[in-house]
Amino acid sequence: MHPSFIRHLVCPTDHSELELLNATFEGELVRSGELRSASGKIYPIREFIPRFTDDGYANNF
Repeated sequence: MHPSFIRHLVCPTDHSELELLNATFEGELVRSGELRSASGKIYPIREFIPRFTDDGYANNF
């Protein structure tokens, strides 16, 4: 994920802006890290992709 994309994302729960934390970069892209909302909700970034669902989400299909 390119860091400039963060300004286009909001927390799905409270619609607040997200802050990038603990980022590891590969070139200019964020490979891993966390996005934190104003309310403190944390969304992980894994393999360049922000994850807004829990790990069991795909099991519902």
